[in-house]
Amino acid sequence: SGLSMKMFNDYWGGIEELSMREKRLVVMGQTMTLGEWDAFAIHCECAIKNGELSAAEVRAAVLMGLPYGGFARGTSAMQRAEQVIAKIAAEAESMKDAQ
Repeated sequence: SGLSMKMFNDYWGGIEELSMREKRLVVMGQTMTLGEWDAFAIHCECAIKNGELSAAEVRAAVLMGLPYGGFARGTSAMQRAEQVIAKIAAEAESMKDAQ
């Protein structure tokens, strides 16, 4: 809806003190801690595809959050992150094969 899009733009575009990379890390940490796995996966994928984080940095961010979000959630987060990383790698390979 229009209201949710405005709110989205206010946060992602309106908070100038943080870079997009920093905003992405905050959101990934929050979604990991809350166990919001679909949102977590979306933000991992966007971070990698937008060049905000490498696959290694996504993994490191998950590891950093382990003691704060709990090991069970950290394990789930790493599984989701690895699924996203594998998906992006497969897409890149498919595009390379198509050329």
